[in-house]
Formats: sequence, C-alpha cells, structure tokens
Amino acid sequence: MKITKEITFDSAHMLSNYNGKCNNLHGHTYKLQIEVEGEIRSNRMVIDFNDLKKTIEETVMVNFDHAVIFSDSKFRNEAEQALYEWAKKYNKKYFVMPYGKTTCEDIAPVIQQNLQLVLGAGYKIGVRLWETPTSFVEA
Repeated sequence: MKITKEITFDSAHMLSNYNGKCNNLHGHTYKLQIEVEGEIRSNRMVIDFNDLKKTIEETVMVNFDHAVIFSDSKFRNEAEQALYEWAKKYNKKYFVMPYGKTTCEDIAPVIQQNLQLVLGAGYKIGVRLWETPTSFVEA
C-alpha cells in the first residue's frame, strides 16, 4: 500500500554555467510529494502520518526551507562560489548538494535518499518535486 504526504518549502538557488535566466540567484516555493510504500503494520497503518511529518521536518525542512541551495563545489562558477562564501561568512542558512547541481533532477534524489536512510529498508520512497506549479520531477 502507498501513502503520500505533501509539503511546501521555500529555497533560493542559481544554476552555474547555465545559459539562461536561471543563472541568476532566484527562489522557488517548491512543492514536494513524498510517497511511502510498505506493508500495513499491526497498527493498521503503513506509517503514522505524524511520524512521517516529523521525519520530513528532520530531513527536508531543516536542510532546505528558507535556505540557499548550492551546487557541489566542482560545479560552481565564480558567482555561486562568492555567494557561498557570503552565506558562510554571515551565518546564513544554506545547503550544499552532496553531488551535482541545484536542479530539481539533482535535488529530488537527495531528498529521496535522505528519507530512505531514516525510514529504512522496510519502505520504498518515491518523491515528486515541483519547482514551479507546472514543472516537476520524480525520483
């Protein structure tokens, strides 16, 4: 059986070495759907929605909400690196991608993997991440 929890969070990012308007610092209200697939437990739930909400808070919100997301250092251009140094210097909230850039295609698997680590092998985690109201990726 599958259950789904939906949340939103606000983050800023820029796409280094991208030829388009997204190479500028900008923000999104991301919409995230987290699908948890598993067996119905003795409590007649796949997972308690309150427990899932707490896990999302500890793995997604603490990292991404109202943060500047930075690419892995090997993908940053000079402008993104300078912004990263500014965030560190002034103790601003930021998240550094463990690999890749700040695209939805790279963010969604990071979220999925972090949730999977916390929830464990007894569940299959699916993630749908909207960057805009009409554009999303699935992991």
